[in-house]
Amino acid sequence: MEFAKVEITPEGVFSPAFGDWYFSVPDGVAESRYVYFDANDVVAGYAQAAGGAGAAGFTVAELGFGTGLN
Repeated sequence: MEFAKVEITPEGVFSPAFGDWYFSVPDGVAESRYVYFDANDVVAGYAQAAGGAGAAGFTVAELGFGTGLN
């Protein structure tokens, strides 16, 4: 297996092979919020699950495909 070749810069982690950043340079947290929370309507789902009578519960499954922000 060949390791990814990346460049670590003050702006973040860059892949020269693909000419792309590993996450949004200006705001990686906003990108994560958009991809994981907004796209899956997590906030509304949680609000509905916590809504009292008839609430079915709320489950989050994490597969380990993170954003690389840590």
